[in-house]
Amino acid sequence: MSHIFSAYGDFSKKFKGISKDKERADSLKRYFERGGVVSVGNRIKNWPKLLYPDALNIKQKTKELKERKAIYDKQYFAWKKKHSAAKNYELTQEVLKFKEPLFWKHTLKYATDKDYKKDVDSIKLPVNLVADKRWQPMIKTFVEDSEYRKNLVETVNYSIVYKNDKKLAKYAGQIKEFRMEVSSKALDKINEKVAVLNQQIKDLDQMSAWANE
Repeated sequence: MSHIFSAYGDFSKKFKGISKDKERADSLKRYFERGGVVSVGNRIKNWPKLLYPDALNIKQKTKELKERKAIYDKQYFAWKKKHSAAKNYELTQEVLKFKEPLFWKHTLKYATDKDYKKDVDSIKLPVNLVADKRWQPMIKTFVEDSEYRKNLVETVNYSIVYKNDKKLAKYAGQIKEFRMEVSSKALDKINEKVAVLNQQIKDLDQMSAWANE
């Protein structure tokens, strides 16, 4: 004779003493809480014989969960890479700038042209970002075009946008913090989802052991 259960309370009332196997009992509680249903037969020692889900069904479900977990693992490493890139942005740019001919052109001009040096210091030219393709065109024009340079200096010194901060690249730091925050939140969400999947896989391992008794 088989019995069908969808709630741990009903199951434990019918088969008293199963709570002695706490790990399996807790797994069954979570299984029911997720909407699971079991069909069981006669009692074998402490626990009844598990008829449904059977071992094959549990194996298939475990496979599906592991495949889903693998997808989250890939997403995790992708976001981890983005987070590391944002965190190490300044250090990376400090290294890369030495490979840029434009950096050395700026360095020579800074050392020999007093007016150029004054303009650079006035707006805190972010020459350390010269290898960044988003900043390179602006830096290149600044180094090579004196009219552009003077206009930019005037803008930074007198525009209301820069009233409280004369640093030209102030938004670079804000972008870094934003990217770190976004990637951190994404990593947290993925970790939460993976933790749930890991618990479900462990629960199914308990169910599998039960089904194979």
